Amino acid sequence: MFYALCNTSLAADMLGPSACESCHDDEYRTWEKTKHAKSEYFYEREDSQKMAQAMQLTDLDETRNVCWSCHYTVLTSDGETLPETGPACESCHAPASQWLAVHDCYGGDSAAACVQLNASDTDIKRTQETPAHKQWRYTERVKLGMLPANQIYNMATKCFQCHTISAERLVNVGQHSADKPFELVAWSQGELRHHFLRSSNNPPRSIEYQRVQYVIGQMVDLEYSLRALAKATSVGAFSQAMQQRIQAAASKLKAIQQRHNEAIITQVIQAYTHANLAPNQHTALLKVAEFISTQAQNFEREYAGKGARLVKLTDLLPTKMKANKPN
Repeated sequence: MFYALCNTSLAADMLGPSACESCHDDEYRTWEKTKHAKSEYFYEREDSQKMAQAMQLTDLDETRNVCWSCHYTVLTSDGETLPETGPACESCHAPASQWLAVHDCYGGDSAAACVQLNASDTDIKRTQETPAHKQWRYTERVKLGMLPANQIYNMATKCFQCHTISAERLVNVGQHSADKPFELVAWSQGELRHHFLRSSNNPPRSIEYQRVQYVIGQMVDLEYSLRALAKATSVGAFSQAMQQRIQAAASKLKAIQQRHNEAIITQVIQAYTHANLAPNQHTALLKVAEFISTQAQNFEREYAGKGARLVKLTDLLPTKMKANKPN
């Protein structure tokens, strides 16, 4: 799925984080402390004002197109589409209006039945849910559009579509930074971690899981850096930053390959090696990015739940996770 995580075309299907809070209070309180939650105030920063002035963003439509897609959760109410909060639950798990009724339904056997049960408050308790119904609920909510956390590739794309700046003018004219590194494991197992369903202590994922996540993170970083470079039309700060990101991700994949010889990673490295990393290579670079996307998903299918096979990668994992900083 390659769309901006707060795309205003999806606003009508967004419910906002308050729709999740009643059942996921611990997760909501964790989110409130993150940079995502505080992103809604980014427009007050001096550097944001300078960007807007440099780019001559003078009306709501221009600001919506440039800023809203990554800095907000956007909702439609009474026919008006406006930012509600910073990136929140649906920014990662997809707009919830289609799947929420099934997600918090523990007794219904269809989406329609779940809607009725929720409306009448007669649904059974979560602790009473049968294993068979839990499997049905999981499958059904994914069919309806939810992205569960254990879909590593899909969740990683949600991160990198904003943590890879893909707007050339925003960088070259607005001077938005484009070279800030984003490492999937360090962030997802650090500040953004909200694994309260496994334990009230909010534990990090297992080392085995992190190994798989680390490899997929590097492939998605490479994929989205290539997607961004494909939009470059001139040599400048944007194209140079994307070239540096591509080289950095490829270097990490080579380090992975040295420790664990895997044909999928070999093919990714070969695809990158033959790419012309220059502006005005839109079609060719997108073709390479799509190939890497396919290979990353193949890797997940091959190694999901099998991170023990990647034991030689342990020393590549981040030793320090990203943490909240005091205001």
